[in-house]
Amino acid sequence: MKPVLPWLWLVLAAAPALAKGPEAVESGVPALDPRDETAVVGKAVAKPTAAETAGNWSAPPGQVVLDKPDKAGAWWLAGHADGPLQDGFVRGRIAFDGKDAAGLAVRSKVERIDKLSFFHGYVAGPHKGRLEIRRVQGGASTTLAAGPNVACKGTCSLEVAVWMVGPHLSAQFFDGETLKPLGSLVASDAALPAGLFGVRHQGGQPMACRGLWVRKANTPLPARAGALGRMRYLAVPVGQLAALDDLGAKVVSRSDSEAVVQTGVAGKEAVLRRLPEAREVFADEPLAFRDANFRAAAAKPVVPTPTGFVRDASYKDPAMTEALLRAYAQRFSKVAQLVEIGRSGQGRPILALKLHHGSQPEDAVPQVLLNGAHHGVELAALEFALDGCGYLAENADADPEVRQWLERLTVWCVPLVNPDGNHLYIHVSKHGGRKNGRDTDGNGRTDPTDGVDLNRNYPYRWHSLGEVASHSDPRRAWYRGPRAGSEPETQAMLRLADDQRFIASVSFHTQANAILVPYTIPQAPDPEPNEAWSIAEAMARRAGPQVNGRPLAVKRRLYPVDGVDQDWHRAAHGTSAFLVEGTLTNPGQDKLRKMVLATRGTWMGMLERTLAGPGLWGRVRDRQGRPVAAEVRVRQVATKDGERWTSRCQDGRFGRMLPAAGPFDVEVVGADGAVLAEQKVEVGDGGLTPVELTITAAPPPVSSCSRADLCAIDSLCAAEAGGCAVAGPARFCRIDGRCVARGVQSPAGRCDPDRDPWTWTAG
Repeated sequence: MKPVLPWLWLVLAAAPALAKGPEAVESGVPALDPRDETAVVGKAVAKPTAAETAGNWSAPPGQVVLDKPDKAGAWWLAGHADGPLQDGFVRGRIAFDGKDAAGLAVRSKVERIDKLSFFHGYVAGPHKGRLEIRRVQGGASTTLAAGPNVACKGTCSLEVAVWMVGPHLSAQFFDGETLKPLGSLVASDAALPAGLFGVRHQGGQPMACRGLWVRKANTPLPARAGALGRMRYLAVPVGQLAALDDLGAKVVSRSDSEAVVQTGVAGKEAVLRRLPEAREVFADEPLAFRDANFRAAAAKPVVPTPTGFVRDASYKDPAMTEALLRAYAQRFSKVAQLVEIGRSGQGRPILALKLHHGSQPEDAVPQVLLNGAHHGVELAALEFALDGCGYLAENADADPEVRQWLERLTVWCVPLVNPDGNHLYIHVSKHGGRKNGRDTDGNGRTDPTDGVDLNRNYPYRWHSLGEVASHSDPRRAWYRGPRAGSEPETQAMLRLADDQRFIASVSFHTQANAILVPYTIPQAPDPEPNEAWSIAEAMARRAGPQVNGRPLAVKRRLYPVDGVDQDWHRAAHGTSAFLVEGTLTNPGQDKLRKMVLATRGTWMGMLERTLAGPGLWGRVRDRQGRPVAAEVRVRQVATKDGERWTSRCQDGRFGRMLPAAGPFDVEVVGADGAVLAEQKVEVGDGGLTPVELTITAAPPPVSSCSRADLCAIDSLCAAEAGGCAVAGPARFCRIDGRCVARGVQSPAGRCDPDRDPWTWTAG
């Protein structure tokens, strides 16, 4: 093989003819955007600038036209402020007869001797029937790089893009109508270092320059979302959709005034050039534009059924989830209550459906938690939790088992913990959504790499495994946040649990086909005996085979991970907490419904085991009958990681699942380790065994925060003020170690707990 000549590098595209008319193509000018260029000739230019010309040129609207050709050669060189140009980029669109030679001229100048004019410059375009880069110096023409032949009958349309860097010229050629790539040439030549830009023609027929754009070297790009996939999406006025009929752009969303069209790389540029007012609105393919079922469901209100509402029409975004929860709360008001437990970083409500039925007060029975979608991209996890909400509400009267659950338990269902991530994945980018909506790079928008992984942000052993289990780099998918509990979504879940002290909980995720039992951190020692393992096995048995034909595997962990919610629930409150990993991530609707039905048995098994026991449901009070928040221990269950599981501040109640029936010694323990009250309890298998503990000595101070390092900010601040934790909207920030009320300005900043519950200061 002969070595490549140092002045020539040639890449050819097999395109023997210039295509005419619309054609569906996915390729185009890579990374070009007309908004980043200065228009010299085109629709956006009222009148072309003064030019250096040879030949008879006119300037009808949007173009310059050579009316009377000269076989010796004609040219139009822009007298633009950005020229003469040495390095930079020039793009031009020309229409010419296929028999003539024409092209984009760069680094050009005109030499005048007496009455004669001589053109010197580089020309990229067809010459003698093939694409070339030529150096023209007066009457001498030298081919520097040659490409494929081009031929067309009658008028041809060609778009040429030329990059200039030092002695190097790179030219790409495209069909001017379809932007189909025709060839790519690179040449190196130092004879003409700088000059004007424009067009040159040699032949017997008229030609037209229908667009000329320039971009000088080192011109900064404006902030704009980058293209991450092959699809492009542009918003255009509805009244102008007809102008795009021949471009093959697909309408994927529309309102009364604006439509969003889907097209390829080349199509995007064709749309922008035909409709300069169009704007690119998405970096890549969000789910909303790939899922016709979602688009159809999102356009409708909640659909009622004889027993409830349609839940299985499509995946859901935050607005659809909220509408469905509100519909359930309104229709089943005797069973369900809608509670806003907080706001996301972008201001979306984090909603819980509180479910209880029967004569007992809802707070007088144990509390259980179902939650989903800590990772907004895991759409099926939201469906698992919503299925729990809807099934319980719809069957509270008709199904004896459900009625018993809701009479003897209160179930809190938070189907969408991460509404911002869910919105990002569905409406903005298929590459984002796992993390929340925090603008971690500070550029004023939420990009796919932004955000904090909420299930690496919980306070228990946060960042304990270094970079192995979570990451300090905000760009990484497992970014843990700047500190434990830094995110408003995490704080909302902490407040809820600090208030309710759940006896059991399940957090839904996707794809591993497993039930994870705390503690998942390898170095964290489990309580002995560990009742959670046998409960998880009961959940897996009730769930049965999943869509892959295999049962859910009970595991301690899938891989090293820290800062997760089920470990925090366990460490902070003694909750029998589980993480259910569904079999698939975001399958089609048929498999999704089967997966939801198969996974339903997990939360059913947890509720069944909670009621069946063995376990405790008790209360701690003083001699006057007032509630006491204090540590409650079961002597036969040894905790090994400093856990202090306390009764609730507001009513002194506590719940505890146990590994087996038998005699247990239940103790109330003071801060100094002294036993303040104790009772021997015979625990059976028929349900939760009640226990009443009375402190005869002076009770410990009321506290809603058993461990300051594990509490929600509101719980910690309430404890400092002698009050109780409250589920609901955040009331405080923690700034430089002090509690600051919402809206109050401190030296370090204004308290906005829905955005930054911890004001991030140097301290």
